[in-house]
Amino acid sequence: RPCCTGVLGDCILTSRDDCHRRRGVYHPRAHLCSQVDCIQKVCGMLEFFVARLPDQVYRFWTAIFIHAG
Repeated sequence: RPCCTGVLGDCILTSRDDCHRRRGVYHPRAHLCSQVDCIQKVCGMLEFFVARLPDQVYRFWTAIFIHAG
């Protein structure tokens, strides 16, 4: 099953246990890496406006309004 690892959205086919050891995101319903969107799962707090184009504008707003000091 596909496992999304790393900050670049790399996808490997592996077991659930191996994916958790790698601290990845496991996709039990998919069979191939082409069936999952690793960038969205690894980087996205919200859905992207355009698929496959990471837009993380929420980081600007959370840094302004939710800060620790």
